[in-house]
Amino acid sequence: MFNDYLQILLRYMNIDAENIRPETRISDHCDLIGFAELLMEIEDTFGITIPSEITDQFPTVSQLWAYIKNDPEQV
Repeated sequence: MFNDYLQILLRYMNIDAENIRPETRISDHCDLIGFAELLMEIEDTFGITIPSEITDQFPTVSQLWAYIKNDPEQV
């Protein structure tokens, strides 16, 4: 599951895999359109819904991953 997440990050963030750390700020490597597309792919891949009003709660790679892992809607 984490590998799927990592692959999505790599598609939308302008960063190499070896430079992605838990504290990496997504907005430092991804514009707003890319972030929206990243979230849509995460929703499709993991079968979850990320409400737009809470997307600012995920500034880092680890915070977004924590939401994905703990979302009760996950398939």
